[in-house]
Amino acid sequence: MAPGVGQERAHSVRPEEPFTFRMNPQAPQDMTLHMSLDVTDDLDGLLEEYSKLWRLGHFDSAQALFKDRLEHFLDNSYVLTQHGQCLLQAKAFTQLAELAARFSPNPLSDGDALQLSWNLILRRAEMESNLDFHLSRDARLF
Repeated sequence: MAPGVGQERAHSVRPEEPFTFRMNPQAPQDMTLHMSLDVTDDLDGLLEEYSKLWRLGHFDSAQALFKDRLEHFLDNSYVLTQHGQCLLQAKAFTQLAELAARFSPNPLSDGDALQLSWNLILRRAEMESNLDFHLSRDARLF
């Protein structure tokens, strides 16, 4: 066996940078590439900025941010609830009714605070407007 070959131990290196490149000068054919990738999307910062905009009454800016960066996360119940709250505050009842048709309210399961919040948003919107929000009167929504 050639000197220096096979003597390196396997070890876990967590790169500080999202991308690092290492080459062994004794064996230039051996190169190591380390990449750091997010496993999931980090929505916290985006949702905080979105929430701040609509709470300050900047509904147009909030809607633009939602369209550009958050709309494709609507299947996430937290994103859905945040967007529903924004639409309710903006009195955008038509958009909220369209959203309710896509994501209809469901009966509650124990401890499902987000589903309860979504159902309450739709109930309040139904009371403040004359639109149908697909709320079943006999389902356990609250």
